[in-house]
Amino acid sequence: MRLKVPYEWRIANNGRLSDQGLGDIKLGTGPGFRLGQSWRTAFGLELRMPTAADNLGGHDWRLQELGVVAWDVTHWLTLSPSFEYNESVAEPDNARPQNYVDLYFAATVLLPHHWSVTPRYKADVDFEKNNRLVQSVRLQAAKQLNNPPLGFVLSIEKPFYSDPINKGQKEFQINFMITYYIR
Repeated sequence: MRLKVPYEWRIANNGRLSDQGLGDIKLGTGPGFRLGQSWRTAFGLELRMPTAADNLGGHDWRLQELGVVAWDVTHWLTLSPSFEYNESVAEPDNARPQNYVDLYFAATVLLPHHWSVTPRYKADVDFEKNNRLVQSVRLQAAKQLNNPPLGFVLSIEKPFYSDPINKGQKEFQINFMITYYIR
């Protein structure tokens, strides 16, 4: 089970803060299974709620189905392709309907002292916009603490647009996440 409560901010081209506030809250659950000594799988459902301030969210109620398979190639390398299917179930205030799939291909390298590095490729196919394809690459570094049970992730993502209309929409995105693990 997970609860995501994002605080978001956007910086305009002039380098000034343009928007900030609470993003869309997500509540998700799903089981995970070990298929063998080096294979795992998980699937789940996540509900995205329109709780964002101003234009920081999607303004729709969205159900997200997700799944992942992980293969521990070695004790320090894991390959984990996954998918996330998003479809809005309600669009209050005439919000734009959402219907798209995200496909992820990630490789996690475990480093000493509970550090890891993960390069990831993402393909996003938007069924509401003529099957528009947006591709991106992300590099993230993570550190996990045992006491307190916290995880920290810093990532940078660069999108590549397949159509000239959307080129230049977002040059890159930086994320910082803190996770508290209930054990």
